[in-house]
Amino acid sequence: MDLPNLKQYSYDVLNVLSDSGGFAKVYWAIDNKTGNQVAIKEPRRPTPAQLKALEKEAQMYLFLSQKNEHITKLKDFIKMPNQDYLVMEFIDGWTLEEYQRKVAKGPISDRIVVPVFLQILDAVGYIHRNGFVHKDIKPANIMVRKADMKVKMLDMGISAKLKDINNNARAIGTPAFMPPEQFQKEQCGPYTDIFALGVTLFSLLTYSLPFNGATTTEIWNKIKLGRIPNAHQVCPFVNPEFQPIIEKSLRPEPWLRYQTCAEMAKAIKKIKL
Repeated sequence: MDLPNLKQYSYDVLNVLSDSGGFAKVYWAIDNKTGNQVAIKEPRRPTPAQLKALEKEAQMYLFLSQKNEHITKLKDFIKMPNQDYLVMEFIDGWTLEEYQRKVAKGPISDRIVVPVFLQILDAVGYIHRNGFVHKDIKPANIMVRKADMKVKMLDMGISAKLKDINNNARAIGTPAFMPPEQFQKEQCGPYTDIFALGVTLFSLLTYSLPFNGATTTEIWNKIKLGRIPNAHQVCPFVNPEFQPIIEKSLRPEPWLRYQTCAEMAKAIKKIKL
């Protein structure tokens, strides 16, 4: 595969890593200066708004990955007249969505979920302590390395500073993982990510979503009712001790959820495996 724009920066593109039809394509490439593999993100439609979002994402990675091993590291940011590229560390692994589909082929066992999820909480807690909310936590945006199941957080594109989040914020994200305040464009905070973490936990344990539907409206109606399925009933192999944690994370009222990732991690550590 040949992307001439990148050759002048000493990157040889080998293949497409991800092409979901969304905001961007991600390529697998070699950095000829170091010989290392990298992942290169290219906006699908390089509009001024998307290029600005990519630059903001680069700044987020640069700031957040310095002191947390679970945040993907920025390697380079290439700014060109009509197209920009985000160059990230290459992770030899799977997203958790891919892991469930290709490796586990269904629900993931408690003994794998707990250590993986504690790493996720460590990363998201670090993001919160530094004044940001991720706003798009889901299995497709979390990678685990093949060698050691080490977690790496992806896609900080719609993350926002806590001080900049207000009632005029756009209702963007992934509907099945969005709490009421994100749907209704109300004040978001760490509790917004806690809701998405609860959906992610349920998904990893059961290979299904607690709130699903054919349309965004159908999903939203289920979320605001707050009727949370019992994970053990959906999948009999799930340890029932997860249920109160899931239920507290998925409360429609933000103030009734865990308020920090540390609180949620403390509850998960008490589960008897």
